[in-house]
Amino acid sequence: MAPHFDKLFSIEIDPALAAKATARFADETKIKIIEGNSAKMLPTVLAELEEPALFWLDGHYSGGVTGGGDTEVPIMEELKLIFDHAVKSHVILIDDARLFRGTLGYPTISRLAKFVRKHAPHYGVTVYADIIRIYNTEYVWSSEEK
Repeated sequence: MAPHFDKLFSIEIDPALAAKATARFADETKIKIIEGNSAKMLPTVLAELEEPALFWLDGHYSGGVTGGGDTEVPIMEELKLIFDHAVKSHVILIDDARLFRGTLGYPTISRLAKFVRKHAPHYGVTVYADIIRIYNTEYVWSSEEK
């Protein structure tokens, strides 16, 4: 991803995983690893943004070697922070769409979409290949447009 972006931020709640990522990307000046709860550390990232960004939200517990914070699924908190940001054209991708069934702390896709419409009515929600896509529909273009 580094060749395609000017800055990359990664928030990792698990100290061991954060240390491993920090060591792995130590020579990459445009990659910054932040240790902590994503819902609490996201304002740090947002404070540095003055233009649209791509967010890959994967800070929810999904089993195995993944971390969990005060809230196992902080997605609504994260989305609200992004929607409240001054820039209104961020693109948001959320991993593990299959888990959004209304169990284990995950909202349903329908509840998530209602939340998006309430807090960012100009955004749309689609799901494909286990990824939820949330984007400003005012900036969508069609390859068929001339």
